[in-house]
Amino acid sequence: MIRKHKYYKALIVVLCLIIIQCNQSKVEHIVARVGRSTLTLEALREKIPNEYSEQITRDQNINYVKQWIDRELLYQEALNQKIDKDPVIKERMEKMKEDLLSAEMLHRFSMEIQPDSIKDSAVSEFYKKDQNQFLRQKETVKYLDIVVEDSKKAWEVYRTLNKENFVRIASQYSKAPNYDSSNIPYTPTEDIPSEIRQAITTLQINSISNPIKTSDGYHIVNLMDKREKGTRCSYSEVKQEITNQIVTIKQKALLEKDLSDLRIKNRVELNLNLISDSIKTKSF
Repeated sequence: MIRKHKYYKALIVVLCLIIIQCNQSKVEHIVARVGRSTLTLEALREKIPNEYSEQITRDQNINYVKQWIDRELLYQEALNQKIDKDPVIKERMEKMKEDLLSAEMLHRFSMEIQPDSIKDSAVSEFYKKDQNQFLRQKETVKYLDIVVEDSKKAWEVYRTLNKENFVRIASQYSKAPNYDSSNIPYTPTEDIPSEIRQAITTLQINSISNPIKTSDGYHIVNLMDKREKGTRCSYSEVKQEITNQIVTIKQKALLEKDLSDLRIKNRVELNLNLISDSIKTKSF
């Protein structure tokens, strides 16, 4: 019996030490406290999206903590003054709650249809059905660009260029990133820097410009294609746009179905005859 008593006593001591150690660990992780509310280091980390975790500075975190303290002070004082019991505030809080939850429900319904669920055949059929809705609103060009620091180097590179070796030479000498030559986007002409845009307007398709002086160096441009305003966009140009349109259409249809199901599940009453041409609103 004595041995058992000593064993239980030792076990209780060990458990107490573990509890004390855990509590101490929790205290060490508390960054700020206002009354009974605490902000832990873990909670602070959770506020930062993963993609920004390496970019947030210590000063920015400190500013957030200070803002949290100010917000808690105001919130707790509002509770002390029973502002949350004020009928007007309660009504506004309830309205905010309704808006938040209905918006979240709408978001969850819409998430049931995702772009990767749309088949290529559906996108292609949509495009073929009415191609005239996919007309270019702006002139666009497709081009490759080599950028070097000085005039001498630019002319040396230019003398070695032709349309077959342009990509290879660009990868050797250009200080600007080059696109995959098989997947170069069309760029609206008006979005191109003025010096380069002016040179492009004088080029023929598949021709190469002389070195063009700009503020960031000397550019050599290979014009691959040009599409005039008002011409029809190719399927590849508008595939993503069409996919997004189909997603929106399907989401809207699904939402209507979900709302219809909810109307069946719940009692919904509509008395439009009570609404006159003008309704006097209560002034606050």
